[in-house]
Amino acid sequence: MENGKTVQFKRGETFQVKGFRNKQIASKMLSIGIIPGSRLTIVRQVLGGRTLYLKVDGFPVALRRRELRAFVLDESRHS
Repeated sequence: MENGKTVQFKRGETFQVKGFRNKQIASKMLSIGIIPGSRLTIVRQVLGGRTLYLKVDGFPVALRRRELRAFVLDESRHS
């Protein structure tokens, strides 16, 4: 998710966190252990699509789509 591009998240895709665009979101993510270099795997979208259930380096996490948009993610996708 670089330069404002919208990424369509699909079940099973994995992304690497490169950084954050928003300091407030960055602070929250760092406090729960999501740091640059972490791997996010999309597990599923909760009904309505505003919340995503992820595995972050193997640990389960639920994030709002708007929070995820503040991430800078790698361009390559790994299934």
